[in-house]
Amino acid sequence: MDTISSDFPIFQRYPRLIYLDNAATTQKPRPVIEALREFYENYNSNIHRGVYSLSEQATDIYERSRERVARFIGADPSQIVFVKNATEGLNLAISNMRSREIVSTIYEHHSTLLPIYRYSKSYRLERDPYRIRSSNIVINHLSNVTGKVIDIQIVRDNNPDAVIVVDGTQYIPHFRMDLKKIDVDFYAFSPHKMLGPTGIGILYIRDPMKYEPLIYGGGTVSNVTERMYRLLDNNSRYEAGTPPIAEAYASSVAMDYLEAHREHLERLDREILKEANRLFDEYRIYPINRDQDVPIFSFYFQRIHPHDVAEILDTAHNIAVRSGYHCAQPLHEHLGIGPTTRASFYIYNSIEHLNRLMEALKNVVRKFT
Repeated sequence: MDTISSDFPIFQRYPRLIYLDNAATTQKPRPVIEALREFYENYNSNIHRGVYSLSEQATDIYERSRERVARFIGADPSQIVFVKNATEGLNLAISNMRSREIVSTIYEHHSTLLPIYRYSKSYRLERDPYRIRSSNIVINHLSNVTGKVIDIQIVRDNNPDAVIVVDGTQYIPHFRMDLKKIDVDFYAFSPHKMLGPTGIGILYIRDPMKYEPLIYGGGTVSNVTERMYRLLDNNSRYEAGTPPIAEAYASSVAMDYLEAHREHLERLDREILKEANRLFDEYRIYPINRDQDVPIFSFYFQRIHPHDVAEILDTAHNIAVRSGYHCAQPLHEHLGIGPTTRASFYIYNSIEHLNRLMEALKNVVRKFT
């Protein structure tokens, strides 16, 4: 077991597992798991309104975690909102576009499409993201099906006055980010897709006082009477109820881990992409897109259901992949294909895992043809 893999307890429990479902969620390194336990064993209490020392310690951990997140993406802590997941963050952002026309792309995840359908006055899905012209734009930074990056700066340059909401859930795990250099209004991502815990999402809001919360409740107001309420004039207005305190702390630890191994990840992504293109030709097994920016490969086999592919990969080869529409059914329909089998790589994978995948896919194709 290599040094990176040895940091992940799940691979010690299942040493033969080849985990290639990282676009759905990543495994957790020991420091992240320990951070959750550390918080609950040593600091567990609610935050912000407690004047006793334990609550003050928990509050300090929570707010320092927000500062770490802000540094990670090049933002100010006042622009960072902790939510339940990126889906909630996207719903929050898009709900602030209610009753407007929204333009998006056919490449979007259902987490953006469904709020657009729900809140917009009307909408349009472009096939070419660089043809978008609108005052309200919702767009992904990297497709979870094609593995292709959309250059958000080009979209902004084409729409200098637009409100732009970005789904960064697939981009942030692989690339460095400086939101000071990308002029967007909202940016959402998921710590659990970048070695962090589930149960938390992160939403960047460029101007938090300009928008309204999605959820109202305790902790969001400065004053409540029988007839009125007044929202707080800071980012806490978006964090109703008890927030994901331990998860925020563990997410900050995940960011520290990722930064410490950033060069390894970037090198691995390059090596897997290069070798994958060689192996696709060697095995004559091709993903639906061969122009990936990260190693996310979606395969379509006309006569083989992707659930059958995934089951055989699991039971016969100990390879875990995702099968289905990947919450992007309109994209599959646009491409004229049914559901696909997706293999997505991350920091603890290897070229050997890629070789094993392609050999296993060859066996699956042989079995069904």
